Amino acid sequence: MILKKQRLTITSIKDMGVRLMENSDTDFAFFEERLAGYDDAAAKLFLQSTMGQQVQQQWAAASREKDLQACLNMIVPQILSSCHGESRKYWDTSGSGLRGAELRIDCTVSDSPCCPANVVTYAEAKFTLVSATDQAEAVGQLWQRVEQLSSDQDMRDTWTVATISKDHVQFWYLKRSQHACKCTPLVSFSLSTTSPGFRMWHRWLASTAQNLGYLPPELPSTISFGNEQRMRVTAKVCDNSSKLESSSMLHGKVMVFLGKLSDNSAAVAKLPATDALLKQEENNLSKISKWPELTGSVVVLRGVGYTKFSSRPILILQPVGRLIPYCIEHDALLTLIKQFVCIVEQLSVQGYLHGDLSYYNVLQHVDSDDQNQDDQGMRALLVDMQTLMPLRKAAQAHFTTGTPLFMGLNVIRKQGHCVSTELETLMYVLVFTLSGGILPWRHLDIDDYNLSSVKCGVMTSASEFFRRVLTYVPKECWDVLDRLRKLFFTPDYCTDVTCAKFIAELHL
Repeated sequence: MILKKQRLTITSIKDMGVRLMENSDTDFAFFEERLAGYDDAAAKLFLQSTMGQQVQQQWAAASREKDLQACLNMIVPQILSSCHGESRKYWDTSGSGLRGAELRIDCTVSDSPCCPANVVTYAEAKFTLVSATDQAEAVGQLWQRVEQLSSDQDMRDTWTVATISKDHVQFWYLKRSQHACKCTPLVSFSLSTTSPGFRMWHRWLASTAQNLGYLPPELPSTISFGNEQRMRVTAKVCDNSSKLESSSMLHGKVMVFLGKLSDNSAAVAKLPATDALLKQEENNLSKISKWPELTGSVVVLRGVGYTKFSSRPILILQPVGRLIPYCIEHDALLTLIKQFVCIVEQLSVQGYLHGDLSYYNVLQHVDSDDQNQDDQGMRALLVDMQTLMPLRKAAQAHFTTGTPLFMGLNVIRKQGHCVSTELETLMYVLVFTLSGGILPWRHLDIDDYNLSSVKCGVMTSASEFFRRVLTYVPKECWDVLDRLRKLFFTPDYCTDVTCAKFIAELHL
């Protein structure tokens, strides 16, 4: 997709929940048939254990949603372990979600390893589910996770998930199409083997992945391209975790695979969302290959391949990159940002802009012979070239590409791209990385009129910038971030920041 949208805004979560509630059938028997049988002995063993008794006391004393989340962190792993051993993993995603700070949900169960492609089921905790508003917000958040996972679990159509409160639990059967969804009524819940809600919760966690709608990711074994060349696929890249060695680039219906070529070098196979976008990216990569100044800093097209599972062509790309880790040494991060500024400058010399310099496209280069290189050896690698555009076209009003979280203010306002807005995007990437994935406007969509005003309000006010940005980043980085803020927003919003001015404020 040219415009990479965050699917829902905070204000639309409840509206989506209301729509789902209105269009879903209450069908308790449907869930009775699908969930695993109840293991009374296993449930009693847990509740009578030291941890079980402790969590019962904490649940009874809970006075806020966070107390329930803390209890879930104890309850769910124990039940999963007794039912599935090590094959099923619980992930507390209430604080960070599966993609940095873009999405939060309280309980995620995955087929190991923990990444979006392996999510089996999940739950959202609310302190109370009595009111229709509470129920709508809870199921709206569940649907938001469906929206996120739809691009990571390409063949999956259904999710059997749950909402839970101190006194109730409710199960949902959600379909990607939003048609014929089902739910249970609110079922009374307490940590007791006589509680119908606890018995259903235990059965839900004990159910097979298939009964919960999950299909394990399928990988093509090989991708053929060029003159009888092969890429052996080793993984599907589905997570924005810094532990992975490539960008996800999973916006829309994109699929990305990591693998090895016949010479044992690492490569990425990318299937863009549509054939038109694939052709567009292929053409852009062909242009870039003629610019030697960018060699090694931008991905290169090795060939166009095919797999047995799809007739669509796939781009084979090198070199391989990985997301910049949040824990990176600060001077190394600033050096890396400087390298990306130089890439922006080189592209502009050729008459082009990238158009989407988001955190997920500005990567750390991974050398094939040094997978564990330290921060000081980091090199910049720019990926996702389908948004590459001529400067003349980019400057046109009403022309917008990019990821809303990182867009420059003028791009959000549809007043055109320029080198300065590209650099402004890199400033937001720097803040995002230093803060561990926190930006004050992360909950707002490109179509939300508040996105522009919130971003402008935070960046133009020194006090707001300190309260909503600097408090989340290390103190030693406050000066450089404030200098960059002033470069773009003091005394007024500036759209003529040059690469030289930006680099000067890094004080490297």
